[in-house]
Amino acid sequence: MKMSQEMQKDILLKSFDVLKSGFKENHEDIRRIIGRMAALDISIAMDMWEYIIKLNSDIVINSGGTIYWTGTTSKELLSWVIDEMHDNLGYEYSIIAKAIRTHTFIRNIVFGKSAHVGSYEARVIAEYILDSDFETASEALSLVEKNTCNQEKKIGEVLQVVIDYVDRNQNLTDSHIGFIYDWVQSINDESQKAKASVNLIKLIK
Repeated sequence: MKMSQEMQKDILLKSFDVLKSGFKENHEDIRRIIGRMAALDISIAMDMWEYIIKLNSDIVINSGGTIYWTGTTSKELLSWVIDEMHDNLGYEYSIIAKAIRTHTFIRNIVFGKSAHVGSYEARVIAEYILDSDFETASEALSLVEKNTCNQEKKIGEVLQVVIDYVDRNQNLTDSHIGFIYDWVQSINDESQKAKASVNLIKLIK
């Protein structure tokens, strides 16, 4: 039996309502709900995500501490939600980037407060650059740079992921490359700056 989109949304909404108060116990199912809802209605999916983030604000800055950590961290709450939506949206980051752009609260948390700013977040920033939305890209990179909770990829490592991601795009312009170049040059950590600069060469060769 083929189920209509409205029926699917209704099931997801009801399931979310049952599970939403227990993210730590149900985080895999909740991420699956948000991801599947994103494919049907990205606006509702973002509202679900915002609700879960606000309900579990203590998890946002939780990096887990050690490899032996078995609790719930910001990776499950933030990074892996992006990945789940990406999988359900035909492996497209552009739709996620546009949705995050219109949700100031989520944008500030994902880039500015999360203990796990990684490759998924970097690819969202890359989409802003490819869309020539340098204002949002700069805001996101500034949030990452100032994020003292982040235990994963620092600004130089984020820019390396950005470079790798945009390098596959055939419509890359001098404006895109110039924006990334300026950000690489602004990195304070000399080691990170050196590594990102080497990676940058492939864009300007």
